Amino acid sequence: MIQNQIEKLFPSKTTFLLACSGGVDSICLASAFNSLQIPFRLIHVNYGLRGNESDLDQKFLSEWATEKQVELVIGSAKEDMQLESGNIQQRARAWRYRFFKSNLRENEILVTAHHQDDQLEGFFISLKRKEKWESQAGMSVWNGFVYRPFLLKSRDEINSYAQANDIEWREDSSNQSDKYLRNRIRNSFFPVLDSFSKEWRRDVLDIQSILEKAAAEKQRRLERWKSDFLVIGNNSFQFDPAGFKEEHLSLAISFLAQFGKIDTVALKNILSKSGKHIRIGKYFFETTSSRYLLIKDDSNALNELAFVVGEQRLDSSNLVNSSIESCLGEMKLSSQIAYLDTDKLVLPLSWRHPKSGDRFFPIGMKGSKKVSDFLNERGLSLIEKKNIWLLTSDNHVAWIAGYRIDRRFAANDETSKAYFVRLTQEVIP
Repeated sequence: MIQNQIEKLFPSKTTFLLACSGGVDSICLASAFNSLQIPFRLIHVNYGLRGNESDLDQKFLSEWATEKQVELVIGSAKEDMQLESGNIQQRARAWRYRFFKSNLRENEILVTAHHQDDQLEGFFISLKRKEKWESQAGMSVWNGFVYRPFLLKSRDEINSYAQANDIEWREDSSNQSDKYLRNRIRNSFFPVLDSFSKEWRRDVLDIQSILEKAAAEKQRRLERWKSDFLVIGNNSFQFDPAGFKEEHLSLAISFLAQFGKIDTVALKNILSKSGKHIRIGKYFFETTSSRYLLIKDDSNALNELAFVVGEQRLDSSNLVNSSIESCLGEMKLSSQIAYLDTDKLVLPLSWRHPKSGDRFFPIGMKGSKKVSDFLNERGLSLIEKKNIWLLTSDNHVAWIAGYRIDRRFAANDETSKAYFVRLTQEVIP
Protein backbone atom coordinates (compact mmCIF):
# COMPACT_ATOMS: atom_id res chain seq x y z
CA MET A 1 0.00 0.00 0.00
CA ILE A 2 2.72 2.49 1.00
CA GLN A 3 4.82 1.75 -2.08
CA ASN A 4 1.82 2.35 -4.39
CA GLN A 5 0.92 5.58 -2.57
CA ILE A 6 4.44 6.95 -2.89
CA GLU A 7 4.64 6.10 -6.60
CA LYS A 8 1.35 7.95 -7.22
CA LEU A 9 2.06 10.99 -5.02
CA PHE A 10 5.78 11.75 -5.37
CA PRO A 11 8.57 11.95 -7.98
CA SER A 12 10.89 8.97 -8.19
CA LYS A 13 13.87 10.56 -6.36
CA THR A 14 11.88 11.82 -3.37
CA THR A 15 13.31 11.09 0.07
CA PHE A 16 11.48 11.17 3.40
CA LEU A 17 11.97 12.52 6.92
CA LEU A 18 10.00 10.26 9.24
CA ALA A 19 8.91 11.66 12.62
CA CYS A 20 9.35 8.88 15.17
CA SER A 21 8.59 8.84 18.89
CA GLY A 22 9.51 5.18 19.34
CA GLY A 23 5.86 4.22 19.95
CA VAL A 24 4.15 1.39 18.11
CA ASP A 25 2.69 3.58 15.34
CA SER A 26 5.85 5.38 14.27
CA ILE A 27 8.23 2.44 14.76
CA CYS A 28 5.95 0.25 12.60
CA LEU A 29 6.00 2.93 9.92
CA ALA A 30 9.78 3.16 10.11
CA SER A 31 10.00 -0.65 9.88
CA ALA A 32 7.73 -0.66 6.84
CA PHE A 33 9.82 2.02 5.10
CA ASN A 34 12.98 0.09 5.92
CA SER A 35 11.66 -3.24 4.66
CA LEU A 36 10.45 -1.59 1.42
CA GLN A 37 13.88 0.04 1.02
CA ILE A 38 12.32 3.50 0.77
CA PRO A 39 15.02 6.18 1.34
CA PHE A 40 14.33 7.94 4.63
CA ARG A 41 15.81 9.56 7.71
CA LEU A 42 14.36 9.53 11.21
CA ILE A 43 13.71 12.61 13.33
CA HIS A 44 12.91 12.50 17.04
CA VAL A 45 12.15 15.11 19.71
CA ASN A 46 13.00 14.54 23.37
CA TYR A 47 10.71 16.79 25.42
CA GLY A 48 12.00 15.53 28.76
CA LEU A 49 8.44 15.53 30.12
CA ARG A 50 8.59 11.94 31.39
CA GLY A 51 12.05 12.13 32.94
CA ASN A 52 14.07 8.97 32.42
CA GLU A 53 11.33 7.50 30.17
CA SER A 54 11.99 10.24 27.60
CA ASP A 55 15.71 9.50 27.62
CA LEU A 56 15.02 5.76 27.23
CA ASP A 57 12.83 6.52 24.19
CA GLN A 58 15.75 8.37 22.62
CA LYS A 59 18.18 5.58 23.49
CA PHE A 60 15.85 2.97 21.99
CA LEU A 61 15.58 4.92 18.72
CA SER A 62 19.32 5.53 18.56
CA GLU A 63 19.96 1.81 18.85
CA TRP A 64 17.25 1.01 16.26
CA ALA A 65 18.67 3.54 13.80
CA THR A 66 22.23 2.23 14.29
CA GLU A 67 21.11 -1.34 13.72
CA LYS A 68 19.15 -0.45 10.57
CA GLN A 69 21.82 2.01 9.36
CA VAL A 70 19.31 4.83 9.20
CA GLU A 71 20.27 8.46 9.91
CA LEU A 72 18.61 9.83 13.05
CA VAL A 73 18.15 13.54 13.85
CA ILE A 74 17.46 14.32 17.51
CA GLY A 75 16.12 17.55 18.98
CA SER A 76 15.99 18.39 22.66
CA ALA A 77 13.05 20.52 23.79
CA LYS A 78 13.66 19.96 27.50
CA GLU A 79 14.70 23.50 28.34
CA ASP A 80 11.94 25.15 26.29
CA MET A 81 9.26 22.94 27.79
CA GLN A 82 10.36 23.93 31.29
CA LEU A 83 10.66 27.66 30.61
CA GLU A 84 7.47 28.24 28.65
CA SER A 85 3.93 28.23 30.03
CA GLY A 86 0.55 27.32 28.54
CA ASN A 87 -0.98 24.15 27.09
CA ILE A 88 1.85 21.63 27.13
CA GLN A 89 0.58 19.57 24.19
CA GLN A 90 0.11 22.63 21.99
CA ARG A 91 3.59 23.92 22.88
CA ALA A 92 5.14 20.51 22.19
CA ARG A 93 3.40 20.30 18.83
CA ALA A 94 4.53 23.80 17.82
CA TRP A 95 8.11 23.02 18.88
CA ARG A 96 8.38 19.75 16.98
CA TYR A 97 6.95 21.14 13.74
CA ARG A 98 9.36 24.06 13.84
CA PHE A 99 12.15 21.54 14.37
CA PHE A 100 10.88 19.29 11.57
CA LYS A 101 10.69 22.20 9.11
CA SER A 102 14.17 23.41 9.99
CA ASN A 103 15.64 19.97 9.23
CA LEU A 104 13.86 19.19 5.96
CA ARG A 105 16.19 18.88 3.01
CA GLU A 106 15.43 19.74 -0.59
CA ASN A 107 13.10 17.16 -2.19
CA GLU A 108 12.45 15.60 1.23
CA ILE A 109 8.92 14.99 2.53
CA LEU A 110 7.87 14.95 6.17
CA VAL A 111 6.14 11.71 7.19
CA THR A 112 4.06 11.10 10.33
CA ALA A 113 2.37 7.95 11.64
CA HIS A 114 -1.12 9.42 12.17
CA HIS A 115 -3.75 6.75 11.72
CA GLN A 116 -7.52 6.25 11.59
CA ASP A 117 -8.02 6.39 15.36
CA ASP A 118 -6.18 9.73 15.45
CA GLN A 119 -8.75 10.99 12.95
CA LEU A 120 -11.64 9.85 15.15
CA GLU A 121 -10.12 11.33 18.29
CA GLY A 122 -9.49 14.60 16.47
CA PHE A 123 -13.12 14.78 15.37
CA PHE A 124 -14.44 14.61 18.94
CA ILE A 125 -11.72 16.95 20.26
CA SER A 126 -12.85 19.51 17.70
CA LEU A 127 -16.49 19.05 18.72
CA LYS A 128 -15.62 19.44 22.39
CA ARG A 129 -13.72 22.66 21.68
CA LYS A 130 -16.58 23.97 19.50
CA GLU A 131 -14.25 24.58 16.58
CA LYS A 132 -15.37 25.34 13.03
CA TRP A 133 -16.64 22.50 10.90
CA GLU A 134 -13.50 22.57 8.73
CA SER A 135 -11.51 21.35 11.74
CA GLN A 136 -13.75 18.30 12.02
CA ALA A 137 -12.89 17.28 8.46
CA GLY A 138 -9.69 15.87 9.85
CA MET A 139 -6.38 15.17 8.15
CA SER A 140 -5.55 14.00 4.65
CA VAL A 141 -3.02 11.40 3.52
CA TRP A 142 -1.03 14.13 1.74
CA ASN A 143 -1.70 17.82 2.31
CA GLY A 144 1.27 19.24 0.43
CA PHE A 145 3.50 19.28 3.50
CA VAL A 146 2.90 16.11 5.55
CA TYR A 147 2.52 12.57 4.20
CA ARG A 148 0.50 10.21 6.43
CA PRO A 149 0.63 6.71 4.93
CA PHE A 150 -1.12 5.03 7.91
CA LEU A 151 -4.13 7.35 7.91
CA LEU A 152 -6.47 4.68 6.52
CA LYS A 153 -5.26 2.06 9.00
CA SER A 154 -6.72 1.53 12.48
CA ARG A 155 -4.73 1.25 15.69
CA ASP A 156 -5.70 -2.45 15.91
CA GLU A 157 -4.33 -3.11 12.41
CA ILE A 158 -1.02 -1.43 13.30
CA ASN A 159 -0.75 -3.42 16.53
CA SER A 160 -1.42 -6.63 14.59
CA TYR A 161 1.33 -5.69 12.12
CA ALA A 162 3.77 -5.13 14.98
CA GLN A 163 2.98 -8.49 16.57
CA ALA A 164 3.13 -10.38 13.28
CA ASN A 165 6.57 -8.94 12.51
CA ASP A 166 8.02 -9.16 16.05
CA ILE A 167 8.51 -5.39 16.16
CA GLU A 168 9.56 -3.89 19.49
CA TRP A 169 8.46 -0.43 20.54
CA ARG A 170 8.36 1.97 23.48
CA GLU A 171 5.15 2.42 25.46
CA ASP A 172 4.32 6.01 26.45
CA SER A 173 2.89 5.86 29.98
CA SER A 174 1.30 9.30 29.57
CA ASN A 175 -1.17 7.76 27.08
CA GLN A 176 -3.02 6.31 30.09
CA SER A 177 -3.33 9.64 31.91
CA ASP A 178 -6.76 11.29 32.04
CA LYS A 179 -4.98 14.63 32.28
CA TYR A 180 -5.23 15.00 28.50
CA LEU A 181 -8.53 15.34 26.59
CA ARG A 182 -7.39 13.00 23.82
CA ASN A 183 -6.75 10.23 26.35
CA ARG A 184 -10.14 10.72 28.02
CA ILE A 185 -11.84 10.41 24.65
CA ARG A 186 -9.81 7.34 23.72
CA ASN A 187 -9.91 5.51 27.04
CA SER A 188 -13.33 6.44 28.41
CA PHE A 189 -15.62 7.83 25.71
CA PHE A 190 -14.89 5.40 22.88
CA PRO A 191 -15.70 2.30 24.97
CA VAL A 192 -19.12 3.82 25.72
CA LEU A 193 -19.78 4.32 22.01
CA ASP A 194 -18.60 0.76 21.36
CA SER A 195 -21.21 -0.52 23.81
CA PHE A 196 -23.98 0.95 21.63
CA SER A 197 -22.68 0.14 18.16
CA LYS A 198 -19.57 -1.18 16.44
CA GLU A 199 -20.40 0.85 13.31
CA TRP A 200 -19.96 4.33 14.77
CA ARG A 201 -16.34 4.54 13.63
CA ARG A 202 -17.29 4.03 10.00
CA ASP A 203 -20.12 6.54 10.32
CA VAL A 204 -17.82 9.23 11.74
CA LEU A 205 -15.22 8.57 9.05
CA ASP A 206 -17.94 8.95 6.41
CA ILE A 207 -18.94 12.30 7.94
CA GLN A 208 -15.31 13.40 7.89
CA SER A 209 -15.02 12.39 4.24
CA ILE A 210 -18.02 14.58 3.38
CA LEU A 211 -16.59 17.47 5.39
CA GLU A 212 -13.19 17.06 3.73
CA LYS A 213 -14.74 17.38 0.27
CA ALA A 214 -16.74 20.40 1.38
CA ALA A 215 -13.62 22.01 2.86
CA ALA A 216 -11.68 21.37 -0.36
CA GLU A 217 -14.43 23.00 -2.42
CA LYS A 218 -14.54 25.97 -0.06
CA GLN A 219 -10.77 26.36 -0.40
CA ARG A 220 -11.04 26.34 -4.20
CA ARG A 221 -13.70 29.05 -4.02
CA LEU A 222 -11.55 31.06 -1.60
CA GLU A 223 -8.57 30.88 -3.96
CA ARG A 224 -10.76 32.21 -6.78
CA TRP A 225 -12.01 34.98 -4.49
CA LYS A 226 -8.42 35.97 -3.62
CA SER A 227 -7.48 36.01 -7.30
CA ASP A 228 -10.45 38.25 -8.16
CA PHE A 229 -10.52 40.66 -5.21
CA LEU A 230 -7.24 40.66 -3.26
CA VAL A 231 -4.01 42.55 -3.92
CA ILE A 232 -1.07 42.06 -1.55
CA GLY A 233 0.65 45.40 -1.17
CA ASN A 234 4.01 46.32 0.33
CA ASN A 235 2.66 46.63 3.82
CA SER A 236 -1.03 45.78 3.58
CA PHE A 237 -3.67 43.58 2.07
CA GLN A 238 -5.93 45.53 -0.27
CA PHE A 239 -9.40 44.38 -1.32
CA ASP A 240 -11.81 45.31 -4.06
CA PRO A 241 -15.07 46.21 -2.21
CA ALA A 242 -16.94 44.03 -4.70
CA GLY A 243 -15.45 41.03 -2.90
CA PHE A 244 -17.50 41.93 0.17
CA LYS A 245 -20.90 41.95 -1.51
CA GLU A 246 -23.48 39.57 -0.05
CA GLU A 247 -22.71 36.73 -2.47
CA HIS A 248 -18.99 36.81 -1.53
CA LEU A 249 -19.14 37.91 2.11
CA SER A 250 -18.75 34.45 3.66
CA LEU A 251 -15.51 33.92 1.72
CA ALA A 252 -14.24 37.37 2.69
CA ILE A 253 -14.91 36.61 6.35
CA SER A 254 -13.17 33.23 6.00
CA PHE A 255 -10.07 34.99 4.69
CA LEU A 256 -10.08 37.64 7.42
CA ALA A 257 -10.66 35.04 10.16
CA GLN A 258 -7.08 33.77 9.84
CA PHE A 259 -5.91 37.07 11.35
CA GLY A 260 -8.10 36.98 14.46
CA LYS A 261 -11.61 36.97 15.85
CA ILE A 262 -14.09 39.01 13.80
CA ASP A 263 -17.11 40.97 15.01
CA THR A 264 -19.20 40.22 11.91
CA VAL A 265 -21.94 42.67 12.88
CA ALA A 266 -19.41 45.50 13.21
CA LEU A 267 -17.79 44.45 9.93
CA LYS A 268 -21.09 44.57 8.03
CA ASN A 269 -21.90 47.97 9.56
CA ILE A 270 -18.73 49.65 8.18
CA LEU A 271 -18.71 48.13 4.69
CA SER A 272 -20.91 50.89 3.24
CA LYS A 273 -19.03 53.70 5.03
CA SER A 274 -15.70 55.26 4.13
CA GLY A 275 -12.98 55.94 6.67
CA LYS A 276 -14.19 53.40 9.25
CA HIS A 277 -12.20 50.57 10.78
CA ILE A 278 -12.43 47.60 13.14
CA ARG A 279 -9.77 45.54 14.84
CA ILE A 280 -9.14 41.94 13.80
CA GLY A 281 -6.52 40.40 16.08
CA LYS A 282 -3.32 42.39 15.62
CA TYR A 283 -4.65 44.05 12.47
CA PHE A 284 -6.94 46.91 11.45
CA PHE A 285 -9.53 46.43 8.71
CA GLU A 286 -10.33 49.84 7.20
CA THR A 287 -12.77 51.00 4.54
CA THR A 288 -12.12 53.76 2.02
CA SER A 289 -14.18 54.95 -0.92
CA SER A 290 -12.26 52.84 -3.43
CA ARG A 291 -10.76 49.94 -1.48
CA TYR A 292 -10.67 48.06 1.80
CA LEU A 293 -7.41 47.54 3.70
CA LEU A 294 -6.02 45.11 6.24
CA ILE A 295 -2.97 46.57 7.97
CA LYS A 296 -0.96 45.28 10.89
CA ASP A 297 -1.21 47.48 13.95
CA ASP A 298 2.26 48.68 14.89
CA SER A 299 0.99 51.28 17.35
CA ASN A 300 2.67 49.47 20.24
CA ALA A 301 6.05 49.90 18.58
CA LEU A 302 8.26 52.79 19.67
CA ASN A 303 6.94 56.13 18.36
CA GLU A 304 10.49 57.44 17.88
CA LEU A 305 13.69 55.64 17.01
CA ALA A 306 17.25 56.93 16.81
CA PHE A 307 18.64 56.71 13.28
CA VAL A 308 21.29 53.98 12.96
CA VAL A 309 23.70 53.63 10.05
CA GLY A 310 23.43 50.10 8.69
CA GLU A 311 20.41 47.79 8.80
CA GLN A 312 17.55 48.95 11.01
CA ARG A 313 14.01 47.59 11.45
CA LEU A 314 11.39 50.27 12.02
CA ASP A 315 8.41 47.94 12.52
CA SER A 316 7.03 44.61 11.34
CA SER A 317 7.00 45.58 7.65
CA ASN A 318 9.54 48.40 7.23
CA LEU A 319 13.29 47.79 7.06
CA VAL A 320 15.92 50.40 6.19
CA ASN A 321 19.53 50.07 5.11
CA SER A 322 21.78 53.10 5.22
CA SER A 323 25.41 54.06 4.63
CA ILE A 324 27.60 57.15 4.35
CA GLU A 325 28.89 57.78 0.82
CA SER A 326 31.69 60.24 0.11
CA CYS A 327 31.56 60.03 -3.68
CA LEU A 328 27.99 59.96 -4.93
CA GLY A 329 28.44 59.48 -8.66
CA GLU A 330 25.10 58.85 -10.35
CA MET A 331 22.26 58.92 -7.81
CA LYS A 332 19.44 56.42 -8.25
CA LEU A 333 16.02 58.04 -8.51
CA SER A 334 13.46 56.15 -6.44
CA SER A 335 10.85 56.99 -3.78
CA GLN A 336 12.36 54.16 -1.76
CA ILE A 337 15.82 55.80 -1.68
CA ALA A 338 17.01 59.03 -0.09
CA TYR A 339 20.35 60.82 -0.56
CA LEU A 340 20.72 63.37 2.23
CA ASP A 341 23.55 65.92 2.43
CA THR A 342 25.35 65.42 5.76
CA ASP A 343 26.40 69.12 5.91
CA LYS A 344 22.75 70.19 5.87
CA LEU A 345 21.65 67.82 8.64
CA VAL A 346 21.63 68.35 12.39
CA LEU A 347 22.61 65.14 14.17
CA PRO A 348 21.41 62.90 15.64
CA LEU A 349 18.71 61.98 13.13
CA SER A 350 15.61 60.14 14.27
CA TRP A 351 12.64 58.23 12.93
CA ARG A 352 9.08 58.99 13.98
CA HIS A 353 5.49 58.92 12.75
CA PRO A 354 3.72 62.07 11.46
CA LYS A 355 2.40 64.62 13.93
CA SER A 356 -0.27 67.27 13.54
CA GLY A 357 1.24 70.38 11.95
CA ASP A 358 4.24 68.65 10.33
CA ARG A 359 5.39 70.55 7.23
CA PHE A 360 8.15 69.93 4.72
CA PHE A 361 9.54 71.33 1.48
CA PRO A 362 8.94 68.58 -1.10
CA ILE A 363 11.65 68.23 -3.70
CA GLY A 364 10.18 69.01 -7.11
CA MET A 365 7.56 71.38 -5.68
CA LYS A 366 7.52 75.06 -4.76
CA GLY A 367 7.08 76.23 -1.20
CA SER A 368 6.16 74.04 1.76
CA LYS A 369 3.35 71.58 2.31
CA LYS A 370 1.66 69.93 5.23
CA VAL A 371 2.71 66.29 5.51
CA SER A 372 -0.94 65.34 6.10
CA ASP A 373 -2.04 67.09 2.88
CA PHE A 374 0.77 65.43 0.91
CA LEU A 375 -0.31 61.97 2.14
CA ASN A 376 -4.02 62.69 1.60
CA GLU A 377 -3.32 63.60 -2.03
CA ARG A 378 -1.80 60.16 -2.46
CA GLY A 379 -4.98 58.45 -1.26
CA LEU A 380 -3.54 56.98 1.92
CA SER A 381 -6.01 55.76 4.48
CA LEU A 382 -6.07 56.84 8.10
CA ILE A 383 -4.20 53.74 9.28
CA GLU A 384 -1.70 53.87 6.42
CA LYS A 385 -0.86 57.47 7.38
CA LYS A 386 -0.37 56.46 11.02
CA ASN A 387 2.22 53.88 9.95
CA ILE A 388 4.27 56.24 7.75
CA TRP A 389 7.83 56.88 8.96
CA LEU A 390 9.53 60.27 8.81
CA LEU A 391 13.30 60.70 8.98
CA THR A 392 13.87 63.93 10.89
CA SER A 393 16.76 66.31 11.54
CA ASP A 394 16.32 68.54 14.60
CA ASN A 395 12.61 67.60 14.36
CA HIS A 396 12.43 68.89 10.75
CA VAL A 397 11.16 66.38 8.21
CA ALA A 398 14.05 65.31 5.96
CA TRP A 399 12.31 62.42 4.21
CA ILE A 400 8.85 60.91 4.13
CA ALA A 401 10.10 57.36 3.82
CA GLY A 402 8.94 55.77 0.62
CA TYR A 403 7.51 59.02 -0.80
CA ARG A 404 9.46 62.31 -0.95
CA ILE A 405 12.67 64.03 0.26
CA ASP A 406 12.65 67.53 1.72
CA ARG A 407 14.68 69.63 -0.73
CA ARG A 408 16.42 71.47 2.12
CA PHE A 409 18.32 68.27 2.95
CA ALA A 410 18.63 66.64 -0.48
CA ALA A 411 22.09 65.79 -1.78
CA ASN A 412 23.15 67.27 -5.13
CA ASP A 413 26.18 67.49 -7.43
CA GLU A 414 27.99 69.71 -4.95
CA THR A 415 27.52 67.34 -2.01
CA SER A 416 30.79 65.92 -0.69
CA LYS A 417 29.29 63.38 1.72
CA ALA A 418 25.76 61.98 2.00
CA TYR A 419 23.61 59.52 3.84
CA PHE A 420 22.26 56.88 1.46
CA VAL A 421 19.06 55.41 2.93
CA ARG A 422 16.99 52.66 1.30
CA LEU A 423 13.55 51.59 2.53
CA THR A 424 12.37 48.00 2.06
CA GLN A 425 8.69 47.39 2.65
CA GLU A 426 8.08 43.71 3.31
CA VAL A 427 4.87 41.84 2.69
CA ILE A 428 3.02 41.14 5.94
CA PRO A 429 3.37 37.42 6.82
